[in-house]
Amino acid sequence: MKVGKRIIDEVITTAVGGDVLPLVNVLKDRKGMLEADIAVKMKLDINRTRQMLYRLYHKHLVTCHKEKDKQKGWYLYSWAFNTERVLSLAKDQQVEKLSKLGEKLKRETQTSYFICTNRCTRLDFDDSMSFEFKCPECGSLMGQDDNATKIKELKQAMSQIS
Repeated sequence: MKVGKRIIDEVITTAVGGDVLPLVNVLKDRKGMLEADIAVKMKLDINRTRQMLYRLYHKHLVTCHKEKDKQKGWYLYSWAFNTERVLSLAKDQQVEKLSKLGEKLKRETQTSYFICTNRCTRLDFDDSMSFEFKCPECGSLMGQDDNATKIKELKQAMSQIS
């Protein structure tokens, strides 16, 4: 299955970091490539290339095939990009985002928040009470925050993901 570049870039950046995107672009359309060839193509030293490959490998975004060089006796490592893993990782990331948004929505609906008139800080009821409903930063009086717009935004974000 063909996965779009935008999805690959978002998933890789979130899972491993944006600095490995050039390496992914080198590997993306190839069946397997030696790590030394990858390093030359990217103009990086072999150790930096391996670090990047290992980060991808730990998230199962690349596969590795080990073969012994009969002449030198060294092991050669051939790497390939795992496109199928991108799709499953994208789904996992969506589930995680949805879960975090659900937690935020639960906190917003179940907790009363107070905010100072200068909008320095926003505290829940217990913390506001410990500061006697005065802003810990500027000292002005804190009033109850209307979080209806935040709740609406969280619900919209959750509906866009699912």
